[in-house]
Amino acid sequence: MLWEFACKKIQFKIYALFLLADGLWRREDQNLLNAICKEMELDESIKQKTIAYCQELGITKGDHSDKVIQEIDQALSGAFLFGFGYNSCLWVETVWTLINLGYADQGYSESKKKVIRHLIEKWEIKPEIISELTDTAETILLLRKHEDWLKTLGRPYDEIKTRLETVEQQVQLMFDNIQATISEADAV
Repeated sequence: MLWEFACKKIQFKIYALFLLADGLWRREDQNLLNAICKEMELDESIKQKTIAYCQELGITKGDHSDKVIQEIDQALSGAFLFGFGYNSCLWVETVWTLINLGYADQGYSESKKKVIRHLIEKWEIKPEIISELTDTAETILLLRKHEDWLKTLGRPYDEIKTRLETVEQQVQLMFDNIQATISEADAV
């Protein structure tokens, strides 16, 4: 249980640092961090300490991927004590979340891609897994845009309800497939 909590703290720190790779946090980034913290069931104090730590780095506008990579590597240096350093499933889950954060953040910047490439190389995640994660994230993004488009058609909800439900089922299936990929990462 303690190692799981420690791993979550490290993951959250990686996510927070990642959002700084292309400069200061925006309101959307703060909202993403709030949602992640809630999803990971981390208390407010962990979030606040992590945010304070990141703010102390003095990151301003521009590409800060090298500094972010350095800070992530430092956070990971102690991670081996908690099992994070030898857990392929956790690595793939972390990269999956980072890819989604990259797409959620108004454009998947080169600086964020650089951070992800670094982690992929560090953890030696197979290219086919990364391809699946990226392709799935891009497809889900397109499905969400299609869903938004359907809502703007000006038709009564009853007319588009079935189409919206179909999109939601497709998205859920994709998430389920990714969860299977993550859980099988140690076997690959």
